[in-house]
Amino acid sequence: MEVPKSTIRSFVLEVGRELGEANQAKVNLEPLPVVMADRTKTYSIYPTLNEVSVVIGYDPNTHRKTLLHASVNQDWNQVGSRVNTKNSSLIGDADRSIRLNLNYELRQLDLVHAVRDSLYKLWAEGMNKQERETIGVEMKQHLYTLVNSVKKHLEDNDTEALKKRIESTIKGLTTLAEHLKVKGYLKTASFIKFMPMPSMMRSEESFHTVSKWMHWGTEGLENMLQIILVRYTNPEFYKQFWKTYIHPSRYQPTLTTQI
Repeated sequence: MEVPKSTIRSFVLEVGRELGEANQAKVNLEPLPVVMADRTKTYSIYPTLNEVSVVIGYDPNTHRKTLLHASVNQDWNQVGSRVNTKNSSLIGDADRSIRLNLNYELRQLDLVHAVRDSLYKLWAEGMNKQERETIGVEMKQHLYTLVNSVKKHLEDNDTEALKKRIESTIKGLTTLAEHLKVKGYLKTASFIKFMPMPSMMRSEESFHTVSKWMHWGTEGLENMLQIILVRYTNPEFYKQFWKTYIHPSRYQPTLTTQI
């Protein structure tokens, strides 16, 4: 069965809008303990690239995720006025506009950007590629060992072992920072030594909508994001909405070939 592109577009706009509004109605007014914020670029039907902003809440105790905000081509000051992140720990990259426009109690870099930003600073301070790669491997060993330990010890409810692993990771990164300081990489050493530690939760990628062949308009992309991200953060709610919205009597499949 062939479906016209215009029909698919109309359906995405309709479903995305309804699903987004239904999700916002469910969002708790009380902030979640952890908030993950990020921005990325996608190709556009316009001369400029689309700027996609997403904020996802996370509760480490229940592992519940909540889509707090998804928009296209909005400034972070607009996003910050719509999202309640007060008293939350903000996880994200070093984007200054996110830092200045979202309310939060604590802030820490996600694992990917903690390593990436450190290596960029080392490059800016003149360290050669081979040395940077060695530092990158060491940082990843410290941080991703911590990630695996957090997962294991939380499942085992072994808080003492978890505490020791966190202390070991902080000690390892502090030693690395001191080593870099001695070698004259002062800015990077300071960054590693004082960067907030992702001690009690895993960093995770929030969304991927970038593709070379996708060229989006603002409205279509916003509604597609609602569909994808509500399904990602709350699959049960997504299923309930889908069953309610797509009535069996409205869309009844018809067999065209004998079985």
